[in-house]
Amino acid sequence: MLSTKSILKFRSELKVICLSGNIERAYTSLYAGGRPSPTVKVGVQSVPFAKGQPKPGVDHGPELIKNTGFITQLQEIGADVKDYGAVDFSRLPSHVEDNGSSILKHTGLVASANKLISDATSKILRDGRICLNLGGDHSIGIGTIHGASEVYEDLAVLWVDAHADINTPYSSWSGNYHGMAASFNIEEMQPYLGKLDGFSWMKPKIKAKNLAFIGLRDVDDLERRAIEMTGIHAFSTKEVSNLGIEKVLEIALELICPGGKRPLHLSFDIDALDDLEVKSTGTPVPGGLTLREGLTVVEKVRQMGNLVSMDLVEVNPWIGTQEDVKRTANVSKQLLLNTFGPYPTATMAYRRSSCSQLKKLTQEEQGCSIPLIPIWPEYFSKWKPQRSVYDCSYVENLKELKGNKTYFYWKILKLIGVHPPPAVASFTLYCLKIASKGRSNPVRAVGEPRRALKVGVQSIPFGKGQPIPGVEHGPELIKNTGFITILQEIGTDVKDYGAINFSQLPRHKDCFSSGYCNGSSRAKNTGAVGSANKLISAATSKILRDGRISLNLGGDHSISIGTIHGASEVYEDLAVLWVDAHSDINTPCSTKSGNYHGMPVGFNLVEMQPYIGKIDAFAWMKPKYVQ
Repeated sequence: MLSTKSILKFRSELKVICLSGNIERAYTSLYAGGRPSPTVKVGVQSVPFAKGQPKPGVDHGPELIKNTGFITQLQEIGADVKDYGAVDFSRLPSHVEDNGSSILKHTGLVASANKLISDATSKILRDGRICLNLGGDHSIGIGTIHGASEVYEDLAVLWVDAHADINTPYSSWSGNYHGMAASFNIEEMQPYLGKLDGFSWMKPKIKAKNLAFIGLRDVDDLERRAIEMTGIHAFSTKEVSNLGIEKVLEIALELICPGGKRPLHLSFDIDALDDLEVKSTGTPVPGGLTLREGLTVVEKVRQMGNLVSMDLVEVNPWIGTQEDVKRTANVSKQLLLNTFGPYPTATMAYRRSSCSQLKKLTQEEQGCSIPLIPIWPEYFSKWKPQRSVYDCSYVENLKELKGNKTYFYWKILKLIGVHPPPAVASFTLYCLKIASKGRSNPVRAVGEPRRALKVGVQSIPFGKGQPIPGVEHGPELIKNTGFITILQEIGTDVKDYGAINFSQLPRHKDCFSSGYCNGSSRAKNTGAVGSANKLISAATSKILRDGRISLNLGGDHSISIGTIHGASEVYEDLAVLWVDAHSDINTPCSTKSGNYHGMPVGFNLVEMQPYIGKIDAFAWMKPKYVQ
């Protein structure tokens, strides 16, 4: 079994062991009211408005996003989130709709609705909360930005969108106000808007120099001229591709709010993301931001700590298939969780504490999100790995490298003086960089030892740890790629141990010991999961005792209860690198789904055993504490 020194801790206690010291999570709290706060205070308002564009359904976007449960998840990790409900548009007064133009659509409704939106936004901000506005179409940005600028006059705006939305009633070809939202709030654009009935309440305060666009790729000619004329900062997806999203963000944010001292409004149109990422939106455009780039945007905003209000707009559950809608909702949820983190799905910013054995890295290496472990030549006198552990093609003998740095990232997090099992070491030790005699070419990854790797492949066709059928056919699909033959052709000693036979699993009661969880556990298929993993553990141990690396082809992730247990039976000082979108550290009492594929980490951590309890089907497990 594993101790928490082997894996990232969960939630607020998240830490990772760096040599003899710690790397602690460090994130900047968002602020509202201009005062730093250890707890993020967010006010969520639904803005179900769709008259700024022609497609029905976008007014149901707020409900779809809320139904993802993001509010509850933020509250569970300590965020102070208050739901202000929906802005009520049921009693909007009527206005003259055309304003002398047959093109403009729903002018009166858009104007009156945004007056309500502006007032509601200002109220939330004056309550000392960050205002999160869930649209609705992007015309709501007229009111949200105006309301924020009423409270924060020196407001900066980061507009993330495929479109510039800087048309005017006179330049718009469609007459849809969701394509004009930016222009209504920019001081320099006011002469080109004219006087529209219903908008007399507006007092624009945003200066063009304080607004930046990111993600543009569908901009009208007159919009281009407006951007050039006013001096707005605009970054298309071409700049993102050429410079990288982090560099674009660095430049854009420094231009509109130098030093992060100016309050920031983030207006995020979901169509900023590529149409392969989100399909349930009204005006998708190919060639957009990836989800990772979108998450980087909100993470950077979170780290700056000056966000006061945010829009998430143009999510339309009436567009696309059921799967398209579900994915768009989940993407929206990820964006919000990463904006108002800390959250396990977010990319945390880590602060390196002093590690006595960690040499000071150069500026280049300090930029890495995962610290590299520097191993200097003199260390080799202390650490004497077997020669089969590494094979560097550019040097005969690493001990001869005097004064040259050699960098290793050792995946199993072991250090100088510690000898892991040779087979494990040879498979997980990688040369990342070497500077030798002026050559900057990287050393070949050390996956090709002088002695052939010995691998044992076992299929684990188990799918009862989750509800979706088919995952038990995963091993067959992977094997049919022919990877075993390819490995054998290049000299790897691979033995196929076949599939574990689950056809005669003994039955166990799916209940727990008396009184456990007060009888309320939701855990599903407990007997099958427990019995199957006992077989998996024994099979894994056998392969390892045969002197082979055990390659386990699943199957759902609940099989790791057995694979890790089996490995720890052979190697008691086992470490684990868990690569996953999910932490899988739930327990039968904490799980909401009841699926065991969300619990394998919890079952294999010694410190989690008091929360696992005594379960009949898992009586075979023997936790082993690792110092």
